[in-house]
Amino acid sequence: TDSFIAYVNGFKLPGPSRISFDGEEEQFMAIIDYHETETPAWCEHTATFKPRRSVEFDTWMATNRKQMTQVDFARFLEDNMPDVVEPNSAELLQVALTFEAKKSVEFSSGVRLNNGQIQFQYDEVVRGTAQKGTIEIPEQFVLGISIHVNGPAYRIPVRLRWRLQEGKVVFWYEVVRPHRFIEDALKEIRGRVATETAVPLLAGCIGE
Repeated sequence: TDSFIAYVNGFKLPGPSRISFDGEEEQFMAIIDYHETETPAWCEHTATFKPRRSVEFDTWMATNRKQMTQVDFARFLEDNMPDVVEPNSAELLQVALTFEAKKSVEFSSGVRLNNGQIQFQYDEVVRGTAQKGTIEIPEQFVLGISIHVNGPAYRIPVRLRWRLQEGKVVFWYEVVRPHRFIEDALKEIRGRVATETAVPLLAGCIGE
């Protein structure tokens, strides 16, 4: 964004320059030598800018709503722990390590508790003796990541979903209304471009 603004400011013309924003492509286009009111121009001097999504946001969206085994889910949490701001990373890491350690147990039930946790009950055979145990995991957690590279971080809620299948737990998560965060991030960029270039910014594509 900074480079696009600097480029436009370096070459813009007082009257004819225009910037358009294509919402479908999420792309900005500056036409430096755009038509003046009564005089057509060549519209040959252009610059385009498409904000690049952050690796963190792409990573979470790539597996959004996709089912995972408890081990795969635990490893995913471990790998992406720095992105989670609630609950604290130590609590979530303990959940991940516990699920990896209990990969051979048989789960019997899962219930939602009043404190916002999900409690799973399992049966485990230790040295020939059957034992029962429980694991608790947050029903919702919050990401603190940017939508675009070098952009501001957003607090993005994520809901945990699960299903018991023959003694095993299948997990997936659902990012809550991700399109709203994308729209907000693009709105922030549009505002910066319009304010810092002082060039008229139009919605949609503008013809040459």
